[in-house]
Amino acid sequence: MGELLKQTLEVYTESWKEEHDKVMDNYGAADRLGDAVSIGIVLFERLFKKLSRDGAAHVKDVDCTLKSFDSWYNTASAVLVEVENLESEEFEVQGTKRLKECYAQATGVIEDLLDAKRAIAAVESTKAVSLESYLNELRNPVHR
Repeated sequence: MGELLKQTLEVYTESWKEEHDKVMDNYGAADRLGDAVSIGIVLFERLFKKLSRDGAAHVKDVDCTLKSFDSWYNTASAVLVEVENLESEEFEVQGTKRLKECYAQATGVIEDLLDAKRAIAAVESTKAVSLESYLNELRNPVHR
């Protein structure tokens, strides 16, 4: 085989390989991101089910629940940014639509929890005791 033909063949072989490797990396990233999306959906549904079932039964639960939803929300936000990056390159990540629905729902939950926290602070600022103590007194009145 002639040297020119050999060099041309090498260039041809390498020319598509780089693009092919990039595409394959993106397919792998889309699969891994799909796993993260699935886990995010399951976690959100569990958090929301727990909140719906138990509510924020105690004042301290508001802070704990808020931290849980906030942590989920921040992680989901980062995952959705990566999803958008892959989608801009024409890759599809499974479960994205549902994750976006969970994300929107989490926004409302966080806003509601922040409202509850502000309401608690307002009540506590007018009382000499914490809202938790006040609610306990209402639940278990001490007759004097």
